[in-house]
Amino acid sequence: MVRVTETTSHHCFHKRELAQWEPGTHTDWSYQPESNSSPHDRPRTFILCRAKVANPEGRDLIGFRRMQEADLTLMEGWLAADHIVPWWGPAPTMEQVVARYLPYIRHERPTDPSLIAVNSTPVGYIQTFRIADWPDYWPPGMVYQSEAEAAGIDLLIGDQKLTGRGFGTQVIKDFVRDMVFIRPEVPSCYADPAVGNLASLGAFRKAGFVDVGAIDAPGDDTPRRLLRRLRDNRT
Repeated sequence: MVRVTETTSHHCFHKRELAQWEPGTHTDWSYQPESNSSPHDRPRTFILCRAKVANPEGRDLIGFRRMQEADLTLMEGWLAADHIVPWWGPAPTMEQVVARYLPYIRHERPTDPSLIAVNSTPVGYIQTFRIADWPDYWPPGMVYQSEAEAAGIDLLIGDQKLTGRGFGTQVIKDFVRDMVFIRPEVPSCYADPAVGNLASLGAFRKAGFVDVGAIDAPGDDTPRRLLRRLRDNRT
């Protein structure tokens, strides 16, 4: 999980056109940049992925869009949820949520924040970043240190009803394929779930991530495992 530092370097992903979808099944969430954003800040366009999840009604539409300032209230609620607090820490105040995530939204800190949606309804949060931009958290001497453009991801499923049914695995697969590896220079993607978060560990492994070993982040007492997925899905 990324921790806030004072770095101000910038990293964002290239724009991608909308995927195809069936008429009438999608609300356009295309992101419009803030009026004060730099012309170099090219935000991602909403990507819609059609995927099967364990849903008795059939097929759901999983999508992602860049987080906006208006979404911070949603984030506050998710971070206070009973199934999130054990892994993301004590429920924050709104002021703490703003202090952490607004700099991401404004491209002031090098993390790319997105919402996860099912049929255009926000249900969770997912972020990606270049590991090299966070040296205060990702310790040296690990395999990613030889991969200058290696990416990392973190996510939470805010809607508890969607947990424990394979949804997280599908989200990870879609996001890594369509949002992380869209950049040809990214060779690999990493995650560092808590050792006790068996659901998260299982979701990443089912999504093609391989266990690399323990990772000890500076200032983080939570035992974690480093998981890695290569672009071509080899170990």
